Amino acid sequence: MSVVVPEVGLGLPGPQPAQSRLRRAAIVVFFTSVVVNALLGLSALLVGEFSDTHGKILGTSLLVTASLLGALACAPAWERRALLPVPLIGAAASLLTGVLGIVGIWSGTENDTFGKLVGTAALVAGGGILASLLAFPVLAPRFRPVLAVAVGLDGLALVLALLAMWLEIDSTAYARGFGAVAVLLMLRMAGDIASVLWVD
Repeated sequence: MSVVVPEVGLGLPGPQPAQSRLRRAAIVVFFTSVVVNALLGLSALLVGEFSDTHGKILGTSLLVTASLLGALACAPAWERRALLPVPLIGAAASLLTGVLGIVGIWSGTENDTFGKLVGTAALVAGGGILASLLAFPVLAPRFRPVLAVAVGLDGLALVLALLAMWLEIDSTAYARGFGAVAVLLMLRMAGDIASVLWVD
């Protein structure tokens, strides 16, 4: 599979000023949260007493880092206008997962419906992030239908996972079907990785 490296002037849209500013701000917050996580971890090791509040603060910081990382993973596809609105949905779901997770940490809620809402946001984020990463390589036109198949498999895996969670499906046949879709999706991802590493 060949990867076409776009040259300047081929008409592919580059990052817009507003998008670039937003991405820079997200990167600053992301690395700030990484530093905060490191400081909290060191303080826990050095102080010796790790209270429940310390745990909540660390969990909050970790969720901020993870949700921003997920949103940033969608940024290249968003800037290239690839698979819109999937990258926007993935980024928004990633940030929503972080917000809901932080609410859960500080409220201490163990409500089953709330847990499913957090799981839904996380699954949608994962599906959007994966689709955005699949769209990252710029493929030759003859290989673009393969991307559509991969995105379709990604969407099918997301739907199956959501149904299993909300309907609490406990079926061996269902699990095998989901596993088959996941394997096919992983094979497609392996093809993308190979296409990037093995450039003609």
